[in-house]
Amino acid sequence: MNMPLLIILVLAMIVSSQSKSAQKSKLEICTSCVQPYTQAWLPVVTELEKHIDVKVKHVLQIYVQILNGQKYFVVFQTTKDKICVGSYVVISKVNKDFKTRCLDLVKGVKQN
Repeated sequence: MNMPLLIILVLAMIVSSQSKSAQKSKLEICTSCVQPYTQAWLPVVTELEKHIDVKVKHVLQIYVQILNGQKYFVVFQTTKDKICVGSYVVISKVNKDFKTRCLDLVKGVKQN
C-alpha cells in the first residue's frame, strides 16, 4: 500500500468514528425532550378520550416525551370552549396514567 492511500484511509476512519460519536451524543441529549408528535394523531386522541370526562372539539397540537415510557401531551379545545392539556404515560399496554388540566378564562385552572 502506498503512503498517500494509507493516510486517506486513516483519515476516513477518524472522520467516520467522530461522526458516529457526535450522532450518539446528540440522541442522548434529547432523550427526555418534549417534541411535537409527528405521527398519526387519531390513536393518541382516541386513547385520551376514553379516559377523560371532557369532550374534545379541536386538537391544537400533540407533543411526546420519552423517559421511562412514552408520555403524550394533547393540547385541545373542548366543546365548552376551554383550552386543555391532556396527558398520559404509556409504560406498558395495561399501565397508563391519564391527567387533564383545563383553563377556563373566567375561573382559572381547573383539574379534571
